[in-house]
Amino acid sequence: MVTSSLPQLKAAAKLLMKRQNRSYQDLADHLGISLVSVKRIMSKEEVSLGRFLEICEWLETSLTELEKISQYSLVNKKTHFTQEQESFLAKNPEYMSFLFHMYTEETPEQIQKKFGLSNRSLNLYLIRLEKFGILKKVSGQVRLVYRDFPSPIPYGELSKTQGKNVLDSGLSFFKRHNAFSIQRKSPEADKGNRTLLSLMNISRESYLAWFEKYKLLFQELSNVGEIEGKLDIKDKKTVVLLHLHALVDEGDIEIEGIANMFGKPVELK
Repeated sequence: MVTSSLPQLKAAAKLLMKRQNRSYQDLADHLGISLVSVKRIMSKEEVSLGRFLEICEWLETSLTELEKISQYSLVNKKTHFTQEQESFLAKNPEYMSFLFHMYTEETPEQIQKKFGLSNRSLNLYLIRLEKFGILKKVSGQVRLVYRDFPSPIPYGELSKTQGKNVLDSGLSFFKRHNAFSIQRKSPEADKGNRTLLSLMNISRESYLAWFEKYKLLFQELSNVGEIEGKLDIKDKKTVVLLHLHALVDEGDIEIEGIANMFGKPVELK
């Protein structure tokens, strides 16, 4: 059963046309109508089931396949902050923190209580985030404009700031955690803990194939965490994962520092 709306199916058909390197003019020639008519059909104009099935046949696909493409596109659609929003959040990390806590399903009042904010401060957070179009008030209730936490614009201001903060806080945590584990000397408690830095020579294709599997495993763990996070489980733990992967040219000068992290062998006397 097809559940996607006609606009969603049209969007999937246009995506498939792009993949097949077919143009609106190609479709117009196939249907025997004008280019203007095709543009209307593929935009807001209603189209009969018979005509749409004719388009599917031309694309060598079916409504079911378009449904799959449509749903995949919806799930994998990435949303980014605007440049103006990014600039504000990058320069004002406290607002980014406030926003992050809202995306973990905390209400503004809960955030206020958790961090001991005054009513004035809470109002300023809400007013300024609303001014930049990140929050909005609906019937007196504060709502997030973006359903999911937006991805930073690649190589943008927020991406740079976020990358630095992730590295600084992540490495700082693992330094403390490693020191604590050494003091504790408990192999049983340390099961699952891993601090590893590896260098290996491998083709780009093999690496990317592995990385796809890695992403699936990470998503599986995230799904488990989302479910178990809502359950009352005895002795629940928090998993801390710092993901750092890089693919560089063999012999890259940056690798030397890693390969010689303990110093270089010297002539002994």
